[in-house]
Amino acid sequence: MVLNKKQGEKNKNIMGKKNRKLSKDNNQQTKIDHRDDIKDVKTDKHQEVNVLYTDQTISKPPSDVPPDQESVSMESMVTLTNQRHQTQFLTAIKLLKCEKYKEAVEGLKVLMTAVQEQPNYGDYAIYARTKNKRTTLSALNMFTALAYEGQANPKKAIEFCNYAINEDPGWPIPFSKRSEYFSCLEQFYLDTDGAGKEEILRAKITADIIVDLNSTKEDEGETGNIFNDLQEALNAASEGDTIFLEKGCYYREEGFNIRCRCSILGASTRGCILVSKGSPTMQICGGRGKGGGEIFLQRLQFQNRYRKEESEEESMTSNAAHIYIISPESVTVRDCLFIGGEEKTGGILVAEEAFYQSLLDLEFENPELLGGSSGISEKCLRLLVDFCIFSDCQKNCCVFSNNQAVVVISNSWVYNCGQTGLKADEGSTLNIINSQIDKCVSNCIHSDNVSSVNIRGCLITHSGVNAKKTHGYHAGLVLTGKSKGNVSKSLLKNHLSAVKVDESDLVFEENCVMDISDEGDGESFTEHGLQLEHSAIFVRRNGNVVIQRNNFHNCNLVWLIQQGASPRIVQNNVETCLIGIICGAKAMPRIESNTFQCILMSIGMFIEDSMGCLSGNVFHYVANGLDVHRGSAPLLARNTYSSLSVPGLQDRLVFDIVKVNSGKVEDMEGRDIITVNADVEEKGVAEAILRRKAAAGKLRNCSNCSKKKACVFTCDNCDQICYCSEECRGQDRMRHRAFCSLTLKDMF
Repeated sequence: MVLNKKQGEKNKNIMGKKNRKLSKDNNQQTKIDHRDDIKDVKTDKHQEVNVLYTDQTISKPPSDVPPDQESVSMESMVTLTNQRHQTQFLTAIKLLKCEKYKEAVEGLKVLMTAVQEQPNYGDYAIYARTKNKRTTLSALNMFTALAYEGQANPKKAIEFCNYAINEDPGWPIPFSKRSEYFSCLEQFYLDTDGAGKEEILRAKITADIIVDLNSTKEDEGETGNIFNDLQEALNAASEGDTIFLEKGCYYREEGFNIRCRCSILGASTRGCILVSKGSPTMQICGGRGKGGGEIFLQRLQFQNRYRKEESEEESMTSNAAHIYIISPESVTVRDCLFIGGEEKTGGILVAEEAFYQSLLDLEFENPELLGGSSGISEKCLRLLVDFCIFSDCQKNCCVFSNNQAVVVISNSWVYNCGQTGLKADEGSTLNIINSQIDKCVSNCIHSDNVSSVNIRGCLITHSGVNAKKTHGYHAGLVLTGKSKGNVSKSLLKNHLSAVKVDESDLVFEENCVMDISDEGDGESFTEHGLQLEHSAIFVRRNGNVVIQRNNFHNCNLVWLIQQGASPRIVQNNVETCLIGIICGAKAMPRIESNTFQCILMSIGMFIEDSMGCLSGNVFHYVANGLDVHRGSAPLLARNTYSSLSVPGLQDRLVFDIVKVNSGKVEDMEGRDIITVNADVEEKGVAEAILRRKAAAGKLRNCSNCSKKKACVFTCDNCDQICYCSEECRGQDRMRHRAFCSLTLKDMF
């Protein structure tokens, strides 16, 4: 979609952090800051919220928080209905400021339990921090996270950030702080053992097999359970055994094969490093028999390059996945690092269905390969990834799931992925809980081929990083191939498009979508006009799509609906945006009870025979109202249109669609574009739109004047001859009377 600026207007920059132009002028280029233009509007809107942070060390927000959220302190968000609870809260805050973190945690937990037992109070809104129970619990959880930060416990800090997000997903501070804690967790894994000494010692004592690279044959002979080679230990392990790895770099050219349900526990995330050459570092080939149990991996670091300490010469590299799961087992991976490194490969790959089937056939023909026909169980893969970090996997997806596998990724961080970060395919199910996915060259998350993805409490940011336009359409979440998606209580920001749905189902509820623009994909404002190739949510073709109770902030285009899509968009709040809605290609959305706080350029447009229903919405716009083009006929009812007065801005934000010429007919029904705004009565305009649509169905040549018009008048007798007006019908009455009642029999 391309919008052209009207002739005679000056060039201005109206939105975004970078200087972007609406059009080029050979003589002069003038730039202004969008924030300056709408400063008065936003100030009036948020003037009631100006309580400053009382303690910078406790509650200062990060720099990427929207301006309206920066002025709300965490302490002011806590609303307690009981005086005793208020005293407990003040005591806990005092302990927190005095760096008595353990005592502060105990007091805050007692207080949160008391608040949770109370009945609900106050009205919660995802776009505002009001006095209510949910916001109060969210702030109390964040204070607890800060106390655990003081104790240098990033896992617990992440846990309480998750609780805060679950209570109030519209507050960006928990997402930002959790992002910091993920960075701390990665550094914690790299600099320490990843667990306490007592936990590691307990794991070593209870282990069935110990692998120590420094052990000798004498050590192995004494107990029989000490090995200096990991693969030998895996070959000797039985079902349910626990293998403990001492610190060291474990490398094997063909990788390590797991053929039984066992646990591998590392002594240190910093010191237990696994490397292979060319093959996947760890291949999970299945357990022996159909019994229960799982394969468990903990405190391991997967890399792709190994160098001998005494030589700088490279001795081993890998360009494959870190973990390759062939058989449908229950696998748990916890507290592990997956580092792409210089080779930029790695991640977890679930075998494709065709390969898995060929493996079954091979085992049937050669049962000795995997220990008999029971070597691979009949169930589907269940993979749990918890508190893991994936970084710099540039050539692979960090987690690729298919063959009807069920994958759960929780409390994990995926970043710097050269492909799609997480992908579900071939009917698999991908559950992403309380995680962060960011900086992916393609999409952050993609579900295809009748797969499902469920997202809750996640931060999804920066898709399409360094990607060219020719590489395709990139988004934070992409659903294609009749897939299903469920997204709730998450934050999606800094994308070209937050969500793309193509012939799939989606429930998108209680999420925040921020900073969606084409800034990362080249200049939105070019000499040809404003290039609208992306939107916050893009829906096309068939599928059940519900978008409700979300908050959209700082988006170029909020909803782009095309090719017969019929989403239901209800009770959303849209803050600053350029354009609200564009419906085209016979789309039929239901847009009900939404509030648009500040639309800078246009409420939106219905084009290309699109239909749908707009009812009960509130539109606060600066420049243009809602444009309904010829051929389109949405139903309009009970909408409120309010023009925001920003002196000097309205004239600079008036755009026309390229190659659309306004009609010159005086009556509204004859126009190519009917505009609904605060200056007209919606009921009358809605009737005119419907009459124009009805007339368009009768467009033909008039039997009297031969002009191609909407011929709604017909002969009263035969009802076969059409006229454009009553006058033409009267003028043609004498000529038509001669053969009005003739039949084919009379004519021949």
